[in-house]
Amino acid sequence: MKIQYTRSAGLPGMLRSCELDTAALPADLALRLKDLVDKSGFDKSIELVDPKGRDKQQFTLRIKRRGKAIDVTIDASQVPETARALLKLLDEHAKPGLP
Repeated sequence: MKIQYTRSAGLPGMLRSCELDTAALPADLALRLKDLVDKSGFDKSIELVDPKGRDKQQFTLRIKRRGKAIDVTIDASQVPETARALLKLLDEHAKPGLP
């Protein structure tokens, strides 16, 4: 499984991103990431963005696994509780700028 992750906040310099590939991660982290994706509820492509919230944090993910890609764009006010741990883990691995 591969995940591309970007967090932005509508302001220049507030971009953080990472790309994670479970095949290249330590086994325990790869299993944790797969588990968090399974529990996140992100099982189909969605876009949940408030057009009035341009300065809100926004998360963009592309999850590729089993030959299928899921694209998720969601702002901070729309993040389901089930996905918070996944976004936290991805943000811990993110660095400033684009990957």
